Amino acid sequence: MFFLTALRWELFRAGLDAMARAVAYDALPTSARRSRSEHFRNGIGALLLVASQVSSHRNLLVSLWQTGRKPARAELRYALSELRGVEAWRSGKRFASQHPWRLLLLTSVGVALADRIRRPRPTGGSDDVIPSATN
Repeated sequence: MFFLTALRWELFRAGLDAMARAVAYDALPTSARRSRSEHFRNGIGALLLVASQVSSHRNLLVSLWQTGRKPARAELRYALSELRGVEAWRSGKRFASQHPWRLLLLTSVGVALADRIRRPRPTGGSDDVIPSATN
């Protein structure tokens, strides 16, 4: 039983690692100029790599110890620097200034969906049944 659990966790870790390597644009960090999408891919790939190193342990203490190690910290620092290179805030401000009506529509749809999700659902009791007018 323990062997199968350990095997599952190791396969999960290997899957995250493979996904990180497939997503990343650069195999190794470089100082070459990259586009915004390449920065994003590198950042997400590095975050997945850190997740494969850290979160595959079911013990919080071991995960925290693994996070504190120098390779994991360096990889996390690289991921955050790549995601900073995306400049999402500037891109969002530009979208908002160019498409104010679309932004208003998207915001109202999001608020409506959030309201719909939070609204309590009917309990399904006998009070929900509408009596027939033909009786």
